[in-house]
Amino acid sequence: MAGVNTDLRLDGRTAWVTGAGKGLGRAIAVALAQAGANVAVTARTAARHWRCLGPSPTPPPYVP
Repeated sequence: MAGVNTDLRLDGRTAWVTGAGKGLGRAIAVALAQAGANVAVTARTAARHWRCLGPSPTPPPYVP
């Protein structure tokens, strides 16, 4: 895996990244995922939240 130090693997670990919709938060979330962590993300808006999941994620239906 390019760019990831194999000594710093995070397999089996879970990280929660706030502000993952853009900028530094997004970069951190991506780096943690590339290192093998399960990553939970939060973002300020729903659109940014879904953008964290990939290029064109399909959000689940809204259930009040």
